[in-house]
Amino acid sequence: MAGHARAALADIPRLVKIRKRAEPRVAKLFTDAGLTYPCPSLMLRAFKHDAQLELWGAAHRGDAMTLVQTYPICAPSGELGPKREQGDEQVPEGCYTIHRYNAWSGFHLSMRVDYPNASDRARGNRWNLGGAIIVHGGCATIGCIPIENEPIEEVFLASLDARRAGRQSDSAAAPTIAAAATRGSGCNGVNASQNMPSTASSA
Repeated sequence: MAGHARAALADIPRLVKIRKRAEPRVAKLFTDAGLTYPCPSLMLRAFKHDAQLELWGAAHRGDAMTLVQTYPICAPSGELGPKREQGDEQVPEGCYTIHRYNAWSGFHLSMRVDYPNASDRARGNRWNLGGAIIVHGGCATIGCIPIENEPIEEVFLASLDARRAGRQSDSAAAPTIAAAATRGSGCNGVNASQNMPSTASSA
């Protein structure tokens, strides 16, 4: 996201209003976890079986990450297993980055992930993989991750601010999201690069 685009997003009245009420909650979550806010290194982990989305942070990229908050995924879509094509109603499973923020979303707020990744393209229907996978507010979805409105305000601000903070430090990297069917699933590179607990690896 270009600098002028981030500034324009930060300045829109709707997000300014949301930030005013939600940022104190978000900052307290990180402070209570022993982290500063904004936190320049951030990762989300989604587990389908447990219907949970975890928010993790670290002071620097490569540092051990700390669990900040866990949110319920309030509506399921599809079954356990990866997304393979458009219309299968599956939530993707794999490692992605958050690369687009929508403050005008019909789902209150939303963050788009960069599905498909290389594994999705290699194993799925390459002619019709689908797309537009988001983490969003509300509690209805087809193939995405809904966490209701108050939680998406916290996750949206934490992710947006982490991206900005990372660009201003030695931790410049887009916030990431790892989605898995269960906690026993594996994700190449996640534990090594993010120092995640080996007992809670994700895909």
